[in-house]
Amino acid sequence: MTELNWRTLTQQSLVLPYGRARTTGLEKALDLAIRGGATEEDVFHLRMSLTEAYKYGGEPARAMTTFTRCLTAFDADPARYGPEAHHRLLWQFKWIIAALTDFPEIPLDRTYALLDDMERRYRESGYSLHPVHGLRCQVARHIGDVATADAEFERWRTAPQDESSDCAGCVPTAMAFHLAWRGAHAEAIAIAEPVLSGELTCVEQPQGILSALIEPYLRTGRYEAAVDAHRRTYRVHRRYETRYLFSLGTHLFFCAVTGNHARGLELLERHLGALDAPPARWTPWSSRPLPRYCWTGSPHAGTATSPCAVPRTRTAPPRSSASPNCATRCGTTPWRSPPGSTRATAPPRRARGSATALPPNRSWRNSR
Repeated sequence: MTELNWRTLTQQSLVLPYGRARTTGLEKALDLAIRGGATEEDVFHLRMSLTEAYKYGGEPARAMTTFTRCLTAFDADPARYGPEAHHRLLWQFKWIIAALTDFPEIPLDRTYALLDDMERRYRESGYSLHPVHGLRCQVARHIGDVATADAEFERWRTAPQDESSDCAGCVPTAMAFHLAWRGAHAEAIAIAEPVLSGELTCVEQPQGILSALIEPYLRTGRYEAAVDAHRRTYRVHRRYETRYLFSLGTHLFFCAVTGNHARGLELLERHLGALDAPPARWTPWSSRPLPRYCWTGSPHAGTATSPCAVPRTRTAPPRSSASPNCATRCGTTPWRSPPGSTRATAPPRRARGSATALPPNRSWRNSR
């Protein structure tokens, strides 16, 4: 194939939606470019495009490989690739570190080392540490380090934003997830909901904000808003199953705590096949601890039981020694209903504020 052909294949692939078709086209273009004697600059930029395709196509492990090769090439000769490539690499740095918590085989020390390297590069480039603090908050939250997570959150919220920061929709989304984790549900709504009235052009929005608001809406008694957020986000998540496999746990959570157990089981069975080849070894099981739908034994024991269609012989994914169990990480206990009541009540939280009662059992099935 000629140079024109691999360039054409690249352009044809880049206009496709994120997913296997786009990724496969770019992989073929990269292979043809390498075999056809393309320049190092062309190969470099193709790999960067592949990193983006892997990230948004639900293949974070492959994104790590192409990103590492690009970073190595750039460090060897920064002048060769220029400031635009430098900015793209620093942007992609955020994707890679954000994905590390889904891979228990990656040591925690390695994650911290990459965060330190990212911070060094941002400082040397004159960028704000706004995204660095956000990622440090995420990692601390993942391992249950409440004090560090809160401290990094305050640094994140007060750091100036610049061109290295995420978009106007993704920053409040990530902050809302942290606030909900800490039990500050009204604050989570206040920081994220106003963004919905603006113009959102990011590929992750508005489903990202709506996912972050499902639990806060429930905890503050805004049940219809929670229903609407569940329906709208699930329509997107269902279409891009591999990419949003992590987020499907939010919908199971919604169905479980609102008494829609049959609907939750239906969703679980619908997407169960995706667990045969998950994008990350921990992702399918780490969305949140789910009443009726999660491991009921210790994740460290390597066994699990479930009243659903998950085989009882299925073993829990391996975890890093730094990761606490679900109850410790998310501050939850099994859900209980008060005597004589059909209303589900929230478990005690370690966070600010008290949880409110959840809505009575209702059937909300129009989320197809």
